[in-house]
Amino acid sequence: MATYEEVAGRGGGYELGANRPPLKVDDLPEPEAVFNAPHLGFKQIVTLVVGPSLIALGLSIGSGEWLLGPLAIGTKGWIGIGFVILLSILLQAFYNVEIGRYVLATGEVPALGFGRIPAGAYVGTILAIVLFYLAFITGGWASAAGASLFTALTGDIPGEGDLNTTRWLAVLLIGVVFTITLFGRKISRTLELVNWLIVAFILITLVVFTAFIASGEAWLDGLEGLFRPALPPEGTSATEIGRVAGFAAMASGLNYVFMNYYRDKGYGMGSKTGFIPGLLARAEEGDVAIDPVGTTFPETDENARRWKRWYRFLTLEMWVIFVPGALIGIMMPGILVSHLAKETGTPPNDETMPTYVA
Repeated sequence: MATYEEVAGRGGGYELGANRPPLKVDDLPEPEAVFNAPHLGFKQIVTLVVGPSLIALGLSIGSGEWLLGPLAIGTKGWIGIGFVILLSILLQAFYNVEIGRYVLATGEVPALGFGRIPAGAYVGTILAIVLFYLAFITGGWASAAGASLFTALTGDIPGEGDLNTTRWLAVLLIGVVFTITLFGRKISRTLELVNWLIVAFILITLVVFTAFIASGEAWLDGLEGLFRPALPPEGTSATEIGRVAGFAAMASGLNYVFMNYYRDKGYGMGSKTGFIPGLLARAEEGDVAIDPVGTTFPETDENARRWKRWYRFLTLEMWVIFVPGALIGIMMPGILVSHLAKETGTPPNDETMPTYVA
């Protein structure tokens, strides 16, 4: 980082990368000032500081946890498969922390940061946005959610004749999500509160059901398979390994998207950049309109001290909430499916996996 004198000599901006305007420069704020709290103890950290990792967990607990991971475990066993899952989640946590450091240091979301890397915004930023839309916005997830809701309501797996119904259920779910974004000063804060409830309900329910249904042997198999270093079982295809690793926790490689919420939460220099408000939210005094260019901080002893505090909050989010939550989210369904496969003598396959989930 540059000193104040160096920044002033360049006219007040900090050049970073290429093809993007220089970053603005200001001091790193104290966390208490950002979260409007005189002191950040345990209660304040839980209620005010923690949040983006819960949104990530809410996004994470999906096809990898309910279908792809348990399917591989039910057919191939825990040994080798579980270790792939563990490595995927751990590597994602390291990746998230490094991407998060950029957000904290500059207040820019990762997609804009990619635009500072040669060949510039026309490649890095646009490609990052297009990949996100292809993965999450094009309707596939909503359609699958509509089919799942159909099964939850009727107890049947939707067939060709139910296609219209599942599509309308998907539209209904999109409407629910849209309604959620209408309210609250920050969309990210609304999502945090919603995901507090969703994630807590899912994880607690999974642990309770697994404790009552699965045998002690199934639990031990799951723990051993998750933490025992081993190669995947012989005959496991690269596709099977890839979909287990790729869909454990967040969709690997697209984790950068949820790091946007650290800017909206106000982590580090994100507090200088602004946030996305709820669609019906009224502007309040002190609200910052989203700035297309981030702000960084000069290298001073005071800023270094504040940086260590912000970095501790980021690592807390990743290693105390995201990683354990992701491991529980995929381990419990895996234990249940492996237990049922052993009890019934019928391992799951692509066609019967929804029945195991039900």
